[in-house]
Amino acid sequence: MATADSSLLSPVTQMVERSATWLSSSPNRSSIENHLERLRRMVPRIQAVLNDAEEREIREEFVKLWLQEIKYVAYEADDVLDVYEYELLRAEVEAAGLPRELRQVRHLNTVSLVDDLFWDRIASRIQEITDRFDEISKQREALGLREGFEERRHGSTWVRRPSSSPYVVSNIYGREDDINELMGRVISPGGNDLSVICVVGMGGVGKTTLVQHVFNDQAVCEHFELRGWVCVSDEHEVDKLTKRIIEGFTKEQCDLRELSVLHSTLINELSGKRFLLVLDDLWNQDPTFWDCLQAPLKYGLPGSAIIITTRIETVARITQAKPFLRLECLSFDDCWAIFRRHAFHGQFPNYSQDLLEVGKEIVRKCGGLPLASTTLGGLLQYESDIDKWNEILRSDIWDPDENSGNKILPTLMLSYIHLPTYLKCCFAYCSVFPKDFSFTKQQVVRLWMAQGFIKFHRVRKLEETGVQYFDELLQRSLFQPTHEYSPEHEDRFVMHDLIHDLALYVSGRECSIIKKDELSSLCHENHLLRHITVVPHSNDVSMIIQLLCCEGLKGLRSLLHLRTDLFVREDVVTEIPDAVMQALGSLRALDLSYIHIKNLPDSIGNLKHLRYLDLCRTRIEVLPESVCQLYHLQTMDLSYAKINELPDSIVNLKELRYVNLSHTGVRLLPESVGELLNLHTLDLGYTGISKLPRAIGHLRQLTHLDLSGTQITSIPHTVCMLRNLRTLTLNNVSIDQLPDSIGELRNLRYLHVNETLIKTLPESIGKLHQLQMLNLSFSRIKELPESIGNLGRLRHLDLSSTDVARVPASICRIYNLQSLLLKSCSSLESLPDDIGRLTNLQHLDFNSFSTSGVYIPRGIGRLTNLQALPILNVGEDSRGCGVEELMDLTELRGRLEISGLCHVTNPECAKMANLRGKSHIDKLALSWGGSSGEMASEAEQTSVLAELLPHTGLTELTVRGYGGIGFPRWMGDASFSRLFYVVLDQCTNCTYLPALGQLPSLKMLTIRDVSSVEFVGHEFRGGNGVSRAGFPSLEVLTVRDMDKWVVWEGVERGDFPRLAQLEVYNCPNLRRDLPNSSYPLPMLRVLKLALCQSLVYVPLHNLPKLETARLEQCEKLAHIDFGNLLCSSSSPSSSSSSNLTAMPAQNSALRSLWIVDCPLAVFSRTVRRNPFSRTERSLLPSKLTYLYIDSGSRNLLKWCRGDGRSWLAQIPNTGIWSDKGGNLRVQTSSVPPHSELRRVG
Repeated sequence: MATADSSLLSPVTQMVERSATWLSSSPNRSSIENHLERLRRMVPRIQAVLNDAEEREIREEFVKLWLQEIKYVAYEADDVLDVYEYELLRAEVEAAGLPRELRQVRHLNTVSLVDDLFWDRIASRIQEITDRFDEISKQREALGLREGFEERRHGSTWVRRPSSSPYVVSNIYGREDDINELMGRVISPGGNDLSVICVVGMGGVGKTTLVQHVFNDQAVCEHFELRGWVCVSDEHEVDKLTKRIIEGFTKEQCDLRELSVLHSTLINELSGKRFLLVLDDLWNQDPTFWDCLQAPLKYGLPGSAIIITTRIETVARITQAKPFLRLECLSFDDCWAIFRRHAFHGQFPNYSQDLLEVGKEIVRKCGGLPLASTTLGGLLQYESDIDKWNEILRSDIWDPDENSGNKILPTLMLSYIHLPTYLKCCFAYCSVFPKDFSFTKQQVVRLWMAQGFIKFHRVRKLEETGVQYFDELLQRSLFQPTHEYSPEHEDRFVMHDLIHDLALYVSGRECSIIKKDELSSLCHENHLLRHITVVPHSNDVSMIIQLLCCEGLKGLRSLLHLRTDLFVREDVVTEIPDAVMQALGSLRALDLSYIHIKNLPDSIGNLKHLRYLDLCRTRIEVLPESVCQLYHLQTMDLSYAKINELPDSIVNLKELRYVNLSHTGVRLLPESVGELLNLHTLDLGYTGISKLPRAIGHLRQLTHLDLSGTQITSIPHTVCMLRNLRTLTLNNVSIDQLPDSIGELRNLRYLHVNETLIKTLPESIGKLHQLQMLNLSFSRIKELPESIGNLGRLRHLDLSSTDVARVPASICRIYNLQSLLLKSCSSLESLPDDIGRLTNLQHLDFNSFSTSGVYIPRGIGRLTNLQALPILNVGEDSRGCGVEELMDLTELRGRLEISGLCHVTNPECAKMANLRGKSHIDKLALSWGGSSGEMASEAEQTSVLAELLPHTGLTELTVRGYGGIGFPRWMGDASFSRLFYVVLDQCTNCTYLPALGQLPSLKMLTIRDVSSVEFVGHEFRGGNGVSRAGFPSLEVLTVRDMDKWVVWEGVERGDFPRLAQLEVYNCPNLRRDLPNSSYPLPMLRVLKLALCQSLVYVPLHNLPKLETARLEQCEKLAHIDFGNLLCSSSSPSSSSSSNLTAMPAQNSALRSLWIVDCPLAVFSRTVRRNPFSRTERSLLPSKLTYLYIDSGSRNLLKWCRGDGRSWLAQIPNTGIWSDKGGNLRVQTSSVPPHSELRRVG
């Protein structure tokens, strides 16, 4: 991690600057002073040439070694400083144990407690550092390093400019054709099988970005029932990758291990569903690996897709993805657009033409790679000095590095070199994470703190400064968000693999991720090694632990056990040997999470420099007392460990800033916890704690306190003494009130009190002037105090699933409010009259059915920033909201329901709503329900619906309670190319159905209670003269409660080519044939007919893929026709079954058949003699595994118990079972499925 900047020498300068304190109590004062004075003179001379050395180290090995030597000495100086401070802390702890009259020992007196031997060791080490620094200073002249680069390059400070969220890629340049091609392949209506699509291209060309854009497209989201994203990289084990695929789909942790069980689980998850799976960055070229991986992926519905991104064409060939999509480098214009977006935020009116020209020359050197343009644009967005731009343009680093073999490395190296000083070591340290490892922001910040990378700031806390560092790297595109499943449900981030390569390069030999083939060399040439990551699935952890005892690793500063999967291994190391702790005395960070160790050795107390200790999900039950000698410790994570109590001497850890005890057995906190005065975060969630110590009020630096799921029944008033508290989380606790003094928490920003017994809030809540989020969801709150209007900075208020009946008028004074969530508030009656004053409101959510009658006052049309308004209730009178108030709400997105349209009598008001201009709305529900106030006539309702024309990007449309006499033409217009789901409900006056058959993407259609329709014909498919197939994408059709419907015809050959499920319920007058009587429905898998009392004939012979048929309460149904089949004259029961007129097709896919209350029904067949065959054929489909015939289907029941028994016996491994009601079940099982069934015969 040879970061050649002023931070490299920071430990040395700190040691020199703070020497005055040491020398006051040192017996070797004069000797130490001489050495420190020499250092004072040498440091500025070396510092002046560091940046020149940094650029030259890329090509000059001697310069690189010189920088490594500086780093080594700096580490030594850091250790000296750390040891001194450790002794200081130790002395303070010992002083605290003295009698009271001696406890007022202050800093200078404490130093005097340190013995002379300590000072001898300090003097010796300072002399060694000085001597080595002297040699380094002499070498700089021999290397010819130039001075004067520091101020010019790093003098500016970082200023955040307003920009779009880094989490969303809002624009993709130069890939329009690629996007359209990929979209077409992913959701092509013609694809019936599982499609595999490979996107191939070099690193940094934009493969992942392109696929992310398609993956998140609304049409794709609606097209696939399941979507999953997995970053593969160098994963070579099918079981682990299969497990991650399951987690990607379910968004839940999977603890399965056996591949066969994983395959079965994945098959169950995918069966009957269309899915999209992205396998990002696939490298494995083994055909066997791919064959095994994809085996369970073939069980999804036809039309499922797998997208693979890879750099290797061989991978595309192995997966048989033909043709694969190759991404080429971008044009100059496209790269310039990307660079401009990041450097100038898409605009450049205030920048000189000279600066723009330099920018264009930089872009030309990016070689058409969007990652290069992005990172350099992100770098320069904070610079307006043309000299600095020219410095990048003219840098020698642009010359190709013949040894790197990576075209993008020089470009990225420039991004690194020109990072601010304080970011370089932070970025380089992130090479400790394996490629594609996802990390959280807070995890990284705490590790940076442990290494001393975060500068002290007079005002900001270390954690806040660390978050700023992280956000800067994120803004510069050195980090990026990930789509992968996170068990912690936190935002997680990754580094692009080329960015990770850069981090590894600049970290030199300091970081190592232990892999199996590197174990033997771990103890060789490792004097520069400072940070080791153990990846558990790559090695035997116990062997690695033993290797860590080698002498050469005594300078190690990080040992991290990072899980790249969630496999639990029972056979991993169960204890850490003493020798490890003794050998790794320089450790700053120790992560033993997920290792099944049961105890820590006492020698852990030797880790004097340790600041970060992660024991999450270990099996440790008791912490040794020696842990309390880790006086530098800042982070202690014991979450999910088996620990039940903390050591009494925990109070000694004065530097603790983060303590996580969540999900442990801890039941009691000692009073002494109040002496941990540097504590910032205390997580006690889901522990057995029932009472907080009074001394908790002494933790004046505490910013985050989590008491969720504890046994606490009241919050002590001492909590309200935590004046720096910013987040208080009280979810799922049995408290019924907040303390009256809650208003004293003047810095509180986030208050979570959901799932509690709280019914009212104290008036003092209005004093929380810094509060930004208040979450009261699922509590028993009934009303809010008027003082809530004083929360001027409140941005998010969540009252979902509470008993709130009204929102106080004072809330309309909270002008910064952005989210007001009232979901499932069954008692809610109205919104405040002045809600139109909340002009910053973006989310107003009360989408439960129970709030459909909520009174919405006029003025909501002024909320022009509103993005979420799930339901708009049109008022019955002039005081209520009118539909025209939607006119200016152009930012609305997602789902919108407009109810009470029966009160709209003027079509011009509907036109003013301007639904056509709301391009972000993808789901629209139009409801006319209402029983009071002025009601629109049939003609008026017809005109109103015609004017409620939405934009053509709509994906779902519901029309409910409509009283017009017909449907407008726009409902069936093919321009609605993304409309995939339509519901027509209670449109009781319409005498015909809309022409929906030409909607190209319609997949689900529900028609309910359109009760005046008698005839369904050609108009339904789009007209008699239309040559195109009707309903080309429809998969699920449900028709129910059509009282007058008699005839269904007009179906042409080729219509319904993808229909997979047909359900017809309660259509008592339907008599004519179903659509498949003349032409086949080739993809139908499920057929359900119920309460169709006039239906006489059910043809199943044109349904080759039918798997499930359910026929219920069809009183006149006489024939169930499986189709024709040749059979021999010796077929069983042929003579005694003369009432049957057709034989079943043996290739039928039918597996499950339910027949309930169909008294006249019989199986039909046609018997013809085949002179060339002597094979006996079964009357029933050969794949039938479940047959249910109830006692109300008397003809079939009689046949099953008589002549049909010999036919049933032809089905292999079949049992016939009868329940108490006489209903029959036939299953391919010798064990009854339910205990109440008995075997027949």
